[in-house]
Amino acid sequence: KRIINSHEIICVLDGEFDLKENDKTYHLKPNSIFFLEPELEHSGIKKTNGSVKFYWLHFYCNSLKTFNLKKLYTDEQLKKELYLFQEIMTYQQTKNSSLCEIKLAELLVKLSGIDRINYPKIVSEILEYIRINADKNLTVNEISSKFGYSNDHCSRIIKKYTGSSLHTLINKARIKHIKTSLLNTNFTIKRLSELCCFEDENTFVKFFKYHTKISPSEYRNTYNGIKVNNH
Repeated sequence: KRIINSHEIICVLDGEFDLKENDKTYHLKPNSIFFLEPELEHSGIKKTNGSVKFYWLHFYCNSLKTFNLKKLYTDEQLKKELYLFQEIMTYQQTKNSSLCEIKLAELLVKLSGIDRINYPKIVSEILEYIRINADKNLTVNEISSKFGYSNDHCSRIIKKYTGSSLHTLINKARIKHIKTSLLNTNFTIKRLSELCCFEDENTFVKFFKYHTKISPSEYRNTYNGIKVNNH
């Protein structure tokens, strides 16, 4: 049992366990993110079965309530946000406080918007299709045809409600998927290029570097050496 004076984020990678805060118990499992509040007593309540792995991060924020965050996130989409948490942890360990705060704010904004964005049904379906097929070489024409629209009409709908072009959203989803794969698998760059449906390794590297200003190998080496709590 303990009480801390900072906020804490716990991001579970593997295993399941229960955590009690004041009088309420929360069940944490892989891909869940949990927020501990300052000045509240928290503790484990029983012995875990098997190993548990998680990232954790303490931070101070006087206006956290403005994000309207939940205590616990277990949404399937969180798998695609783990790369962002790893970037935060890397900046924190290298003492780059400015970039750490920027990335932390980005994560908080993403989490606060998971349940609050109410798109029209067709927009939500298109965005979900892009998300679950981020490992494929999607095109505007393919998506428009699948949903029965012309390229122009489909692009206008997406732009109207998201503020981004369909092409941009496809590329963002691919980059997010690649980042997650780089940090959470041991596949070679060549193998990842094949799994992500690029015509060859060189095209894969150029695509990633164009959008991130860093090569896949450099990204993996930079953000993969962070501390994980492993029991």
